[in-house]
Amino acid sequence: MREGVLINSEEFNGLPHLHAFEKIVAHLESLGAGRKKITYKLRDRSVSRQRYRGSPIPVYYKEPMDMVPFYEYEDAERKHKPGQETLTRQVMQVVVKDKDSDEYCFIKRNHDGDVSGFFGGIEEGETAEQAAERELLEEGGFTSIEVKKHILEYHCKFRHPTKKRNQYSVCTCLYVEVDRNSKQEISKEEQAQHSLVWMSSEEFLKVSNNDTTKYALRMIL
Repeated sequence: MREGVLINSEEFNGLPHLHAFEKIVAHLESLGAGRKKITYKLRDRSVSRQRYRGSPIPVYYKEPMDMVPFYEYEDAERKHKPGQETLTRQVMQVVVKDKDSDEYCFIKRNHDGDVSGFFGGIEEGETAEQAAERELLEEGGFTSIEVKKHILEYHCKFRHPTKKRNQYSVCTCLYVEVDRNSKQEISKEEQAQHSLVWMSSEEFLKVSNNDTTKYALRMIL
């Protein structure tokens, strides 16, 4: 903003604009009609659908030419709630395939029937691979696990459906193969939350509403 003086402003005429700003604020406060306040706006890295229709998968750049997919859920249950605290977490997602067939294993949540890949947090001191092995043992009972490849990293902003909190996840996505016959029984707590389903990639892409698992699966087909 260039330096200037006020005109057509009654008692503030002729004042330099920065000095006039303070005078006007003081005047409004004396009348009880306003007060001085500083506000900040944090812009999301997602693409505004109203102003831009470009890439079907929003991305941002960690480094020049290093694109990272970014997801933001729009459904009522998982939509990020503005104004509430957001927890940032390192997480992993696992696409699980039977080593002896073309079928994949997915989690089916008992409370809503949604089908997705295996998700879990990466604890301090863990690698994504170690977290994947732990999660597959806890949620699936798998004891024979082979991590085949790192698929991609993506970022996701959402409201956690079970923990009822806003979360910003930096997700490492892995592809693993398991021996579906080498399993142990999972806990009753895990059984109450979900079941395992085996299906082909084509079947999963038809029935699932989970865009991030679909995207990861397509990356390895």
